[in-house]
Amino acid sequence: MIEFYLASDQNTSLTACVFRTSRPTVNKWVRRYKEGGWTGLKDLSQRPHHMPTKISPHEEVYTLPHRRPAEVAAVTREIIACLGAGGGYVLSAANNIQADVPPQNILAMVEAVISIA
Repeated sequence: MIEFYLASDQNTSLTACVFRTSRPTVNKWVRRYKEGGWTGLKDLSQRPHHMPTKISPHEEVYTLPHRRPAEVAAVTREIIACLGAGGGYVLSAANNIQADVPPQNILAMVEAVISIA
């Protein structure tokens, strides 16, 4: 697209028409090319810079081993409501369950998930 844009006397409308895209998209790619050359055209991360609904690491670590089962269930439902809207959210205690986590808290987490599904 950039090569065509440069060869067509920098005609944004013609480039957009030929590549069946919008002029803002052509302008975005041209800007990235001008700022970073050919390496500036590599795909950029789509990861958000800020996640206001993310639970703090302290809260994340504290919930399962130290709260009562009713609180674990409530936090689990809250997490799913915030982050699982529309489905596709995978809930897990981590890649393992620590030894200090009471079995009834694991059960409360699982039952909360089942009650929502």
